[in-house]
Order: sequence, then structure tokens, then C-alpha cells
Amino acid sequence: MAEAMLELEEPIPAEMNREAGNGLPEKRIFFVWGDDDKIFHLEIAHKLTEQLGEKAKLQYIEKAGHLAQLERPCVYNAHLKQILASLTTDKQL
Repeated sequence: MAEAMLELEEPIPAEMNREAGNGLPEKRIFFVWGDDDKIFHLEIAHKLTEQLGEKAKLQYIEKAGHLAQLERPCVYNAHLKQILASLTTDKQL
């Protein structure tokens, strides 16, 4: 079976990141990613997080693929609880 992979061919344009009013959400952005995702490789998550700046946070789940929430639901839920808790407090992830 052939592996599919989405590549981030072009970076997010500089005028669209790191400043309010630039088309990106002003809220924090969280990625929960399977480290063995064959569709959207973890490298893409790292690139997106870097390009989106300090508002973006990446958490990955070991031994999980594209459907991490189904493959490792307890680990996924632990990450989700941590994210939700950070939204109701001043705690940053």
C-alpha cells in the first residue's frame, strides 16, 4: 500500500502570521497529532506550529497514527483535558 503524505509546499506568508488583524485567529491554536500519522506526518505539524508562532502549541501522541483519538483515546483525552484546563486559567501549555 502506498503511503500518502501531504507536504507543506509553501510557508505561511509572513504578512499572515504573528500579528493581530492578519487573517489568522487571535486565539491560541492547539494541535494534537499522532506521531506515526502516515497522512499528515509529524514534520508538517512542527512546520505549522513554527509558522503560526507562539500562539500555536503542538502535543503529539506516541504510537498513534492519523486517528489518534480512536487509536489511543485515553492518551488523547488526557491531552484534551490539559488543553481545556489551560483555556479556563492563565496557565499556558
